[in-house]
Amino acid sequence: MIEEEFVRYIVSNLIEHPDDIEIKRTDDKRGTLLELSVNPDDLGRLIGHKGNTVQAIRSVLRALGIKNGQRYTLKVVNTDKQLASEKDDSDKENAPVENPTTETVENPDTGLKKLRDDLADLRESEL
Repeated sequence: MIEEEFVRYIVSNLIEHPDDIEIKRTDDKRGTLLELSVNPDDLGRLIGHKGNTVQAIRSVLRALGIKNGQRYTLKVVNTDKQLASEKDDSDKENAPVENPTTETVENPDTGLKKLRDDLADLRESEL
């Protein structure tokens, strides 16, 4: 559709990896949602300083929607988080297994009482 090509054209001229642009379109009764994902290295360039670049794209897309009698919403999907979670999962698979400890966890009330007693002993020793 025209709005997808419009977003693709603008974004491809801003980023360094235009081949990695993916746009997912979802239509519902409130309008059209365009979910944009780019290479994680280009995410900062797309968003811009304080989000100004992506806000400008949204403003122009909104104007296109007014012209076409539609409502368009642009959502930038952070693929960097997905890549990081995939990396974390692979790190967990390759990590050595640690031996479980057999330490007993104190009752929180008991630990708090012990801390208060230790502080009281400190105060008495300072006097």
